[in-house]
Amino acid sequence: MQLFWEADGRQNQKVLIRDTVKQAYFNTMYVIFICENQSEIHYGMPVRMLLYDSVQYADQLKKKQKENKKAGNLKSSAEFLSGISKGEPFMPVVSVVFYYGDNPWDGPLTMEEMICLPDDAAELKEYLPRYKVHLVEPRSTDPGKFPGDWRLILETLRCGNHIKDLVQYVKKHEKELEDLSAKASKALLTMLGRDIKLKNDKEEISVCRALEELKEEGNAEGKKEEEVNIIRKMLRKRLTAITICHWLDVEEEFVKTVAELQDKYPEYSNAQILNEYETVNRH
Repeated sequence: MQLFWEADGRQNQKVLIRDTVKQAYFNTMYVIFICENQSEIHYGMPVRMLLYDSVQYADQLKKKQKENKKAGNLKSSAEFLSGISKGEPFMPVVSVVFYYGDNPWDGPLTMEEMICLPDDAAELKEYLPRYKVHLVEPRSTDPGKFPGDWRLILETLRCGNHIKDLVQYVKKHEKELEDLSAKASKALLTMLGRDIKLKNDKEEISVCRALEELKEEGNAEGKKEEEVNIIRKMLRKRLTAITICHWLDVEEEFVKTVAELQDKYPEYSNAQILNEYETVNRH
């Protein structure tokens, strides 16, 4: 959904794109439910979501003003000034951030965290908006509280970037994953960072079709982990990076990075060193 925000006057409109917007009947009223998908940590998320939700309410206000003017519903001067009738209700906007990145979320979740007041200005705190961001993160969420497809999606995402855990989970729940709806399968594969394969101009979006690819990655990771093991042994024998590259036929940058990580985290396992290496190279 696109919303227009007049940032610096009418000549400089910004377009805010919200990922998923659904209007649903909740108990006795309609509610606008919004989900923002986030694969990376955003340290300005409270400001971003506050802006998005404010523009969403402003959009409702603009539509009501237009409808009221057209229908001639406005009676008093106060109603003409605001463009809406006294007590005219708005639909609540409920926004949720769905974060499925590799690293645990360590960003602020309230405006309060982003505004650092000195001790001599603490009395201002009660006048400032707290505005809380509702974050859903698979690692800290109980999948059992979610029905149907979402339970499987959250359980799968909890495996994170650990290929072995992911392969094991897919094997164990192969039948359930095969029965995922097309939309759920596509969403899950996107969150896992899997390219959706094309066949006969149609999308092949079954999660289990990615199993063989995952197995191959798992095998490759195992070989890489063994390389780390050998490199660490050679480093302990005081062999140089160039010598190790010659014997193992690996890139010098890889050996040097493993050496640096070995010095920094000598107690880490080979798998942990490899994970740190991959984290460094992603950034």
